[in-house]
Amino acid sequence: MNGSHDNERLFIAKCALVLFVSGLLAPFLIAALVLACSGSRSEDAAVALAVGFGFACEVLALILGIVGRRHTSGKIGILGGVIMFVAVVATVLAGALWKAKAKNEMERQIDEKVRAEQDRFRADFEREFHEGKRSPEAPPRKN
Repeated sequence: MNGSHDNERLFIAKCALVLFVSGLLAPFLIAALVLACSGSRSEDAAVALAVGFGFACEVLALILGIVGRRHTSGKIGILGGVIMFVAVVATVLAGALWKAKAKNEMERQIDEKVRAEQDRFRADFEREFHEGKRSPEAPPRKN
């Protein structure tokens, strides 16, 4: 009975190894196929699908590696799953931080443009006021 149990764990450990390798290689194939079939219209969708599939494979490799940890292939599945899990989480967090930084930079540029336009408008108004072309109560003229 112990031999049968060990064979089951060996099979699970090998499945963990296969999932680990699949999680590394299959996302590239998935992204290439999606982009080839749909053109460049859905690059974000292709990347999201590929990363999601790779992440799922690595999480399953981690879980199955824990079950088959007595065998070398199970240990490889655990190490690979942990490394890839950490890498994907770090990449997602870095992407989120980069997106937030880019959004803040864009908002800053918009604020600068609005302030410059307001300053230009005030300067035009004051120049026209001092030249006597506009009274303080008159609404601004449209150009």
